[in-house]
Amino acid sequence: MTRNSFVFYRSFYDAFKTLTDEDFGKCARAVIEYALEGQEPQPGSIGCLTLGLVRPLLDKNNKRYENGCKGGRPNGNQAETKEEPNGNQAETKEEPNPNLNDKCKMINDKWEKDIESFPPSSEKICAAEAPRSTERDDLPKSTREKRDGESLTEKCRPIVEYLNERTSSNYRPSTKATQAHISARLKEGYTIDDFKAVIDRKVNEWQGTDYERFLTPDTLFGTKFEKYLNAKPRSRAPEPKVEHLLDGIL
Repeated sequence: MTRNSFVFYRSFYDAFKTLTDEDFGKCARAVIEYALEGQEPQPGSIGCLTLGLVRPLLDKNNKRYENGCKGGRPNGNQAETKEEPNGNQAETKEEPNPNLNDKCKMINDKWEKDIESFPPSSEKICAAEAPRSTERDDLPKSTREKRDGESLTEKCRPIVEYLNERTSSNYRPSTKATQAHISARLKEGYTIDDFKAVIDRKVNEWQGTDYERFLTPDTLFGTKFEKYLNAKPRSRAPEPKVEHLLDGIL
């Protein structure tokens, strides 16, 4: 049975990469030709020894693929037919090459673990083996951008409205620059309560001073957000009295 694809596990590569380029190519070729075409390598070769170690895993994968294409694995009352060689057909024995045993030892250790941890064949596999995404990625680009923009606006709305309430301003949650600052801080793990804390702190410090003009989304939610959030609250500096200003003049 031929296939268009198969699972090439990370453990295959980890074992092959310790070999020379020539042996690497022979092992990979043996596995690929067997998995896709069912072709057996030359007896006694390193490819034959390698395939002997991974064959249970590949056969199990192929069995699951066949069952999936038939609509599921066979019923329990169906006897599995074993293929036996004809009487006039000589059975070929694969004799290991003693010089290759050391090279294959690590391959055997890794793939035995893969076989033991292989998931049960409960899921069906058909020709299209790649899972389909459940999201509607086939929507037009303009529709996706509009949907994402509306979602981000709703995330920014409670923060911007709180700033407007504290500063008597009229900033909009749909402004791209404002959304960029808030989105960046949310991705860093900050919460809406953190935004409100920064707004409260800076309003108490800056309102009624020359710094009041900096009570904007660009300043409060920008790169200094963490500094503002962790700064110790401080009272507003008192206005200097006239007599103090005249000291040293009179």
